Amino acid sequence: MDDQSSPRVLDSLWRYRWSSAAIVLGCVLVSVLVALLVGSASTVQSRVVLNPPDETGLLGVDASSESAFSRYVNQQALLMTSDGVLGVAREELADRRSLRELRRVVTARESDTGESVVVEVEGASHEDAVRLADAVVAAYRELSGEQLEERVSAALETIAERRDAVEEALPDEVAGSRVEANTTAAAQTLSELDRQATEIRLAGNELGDGVAFVHAPDPGAETMPMTVPRDGAIGLALGVVLATAVAWVRADRDRRLTDQASVAAVVEGPVLGEIERRGPDDGRALLDPKLQPAKAYRLTLASVQQVVQRGVLTVTGLPDSGSTTTTMQLANAAARAGLRVLVVDAALRSRDLSATLRLDGIEHGGLTDVAAGLTDVREVVRPVNLGYGIGYWVIPAGHYAEGASEFFRAGQLRALAERLRSGYDMVLVDTSAPDVAPESTPLLREADGVVITVRHGSSTDELLRLRDQIQMIGGSIAGYVFTFANPSQRHGGR
Repeated sequence: MDDQSSPRVLDSLWRYRWSSAAIVLGCVLVSVLVALLVGSASTVQSRVVLNPPDETGLLGVDASSESAFSRYVNQQALLMTSDGVLGVAREELADRRSLRELRRVVTARESDTGESVVVEVEGASHEDAVRLADAVVAAYRELSGEQLEERVSAALETIAERRDAVEEALPDEVAGSRVEANTTAAAQTLSELDRQATEIRLAGNELGDGVAFVHAPDPGAETMPMTVPRDGAIGLALGVVLATAVAWVRADRDRRLTDQASVAAVVEGPVLGEIERRGPDDGRALLDPKLQPAKAYRLTLASVQQVVQRGVLTVTGLPDSGSTTTTMQLANAAARAGLRVLVVDAALRSRDLSATLRLDGIEHGGLTDVAAGLTDVREVVRPVNLGYGIGYWVIPAGHYAEGASEFFRAGQLRALAERLRSGYDMVLVDTSAPDVAPESTPLLREADGVVITVRHGSSTDELLRLRDQIQMIGGSIAGYVFTFANPSQRHGGR
């Protein structure tokens, strides 16, 4: 089948979380560095606080209306970006940019509190932005001051004209009560006009250019270029996309087996059992032959017997997949089920099974001695007592030396397998994969069935490579045992 569903994005990111985090961080750092080194533009703010309206109405604003003053502030914000203000600022700085270009980098708006105008200026550097902001504010104050002077002058001229009109209306000779009354009224009018003129002059002096004070940017302040946050956010987004793509491609090219269903999806053959991951203490308990076999292994034995009821069964697997533990547990379960069981340690290099049963000493002969013709197989068989008169037998690995694999001749091992079949109900052979131990090739080929152990997280390619190797040498795969499964994945895929 060799068909496995595509990896999920979140699983891929979690699997390669450190490299993904490094990619995201790298993209952000590169973006920020580019913004600092290349895009050094900076934005500064000037806050122009306007004088409140006076009773004389010089500002053209009703002193008792907040909405009217808000409209006045917005008008002044528009004035700050007008051609008149920007033109003066451009001449002051000898700036070659057009008014349209300046208007793109100079903006003004009413502040949140409504009593001031916030001027934002973007410059090629912090110093350039500060100079332009100061020039714009100065140009506005100059233009605003001129406008207020014109209003004061216009108001005083109006009062003067009214005064002249009142004075001209006075008669040259004063006689009679009606004339005296008119003269008295005229005097009061002239006095009121003089008072108004005085108030206008005082208000003009107080208003000045219409600005109470300016909160200007600090010319020496070190500021972050305006593009840094934006470019950092862009780098973050690109980093996440790139990390996701890289993680998914890596996971797709190096697919991992995460549950029983994923094993069944890529191989042709039954998954005989699933063994959950255990703690260190429980793991050591599985290697104690005197303890009852785990339920999962008893179920696995039942599945194995559905495929290979009797004969020689070779157990091999990917590295650290628990093939030795599986061999011992199956032997334990089969012996307690009443079968006559022989276990052969054919993992000549590791000899884990022999070491676990303390049969790896010099005094213990084994499979290599039989293969070399140094002794008969009956001389190396050792009993393993499970208690209550139950047990199984073991052929240890024997003495290993360089070149021991040369003794494993196909014809000799075929004859040995036939001899063992006749003496036992089930022969379990613990051996390494062919690419690790080439001497295991005849053992895999002569077995009635091969059980492959697959560890959680193993690579799909590794499993397919092992399967193809066993099939290429003529081995008959009985099925697969998925080991170190997450507890939440028990019986997954059934």
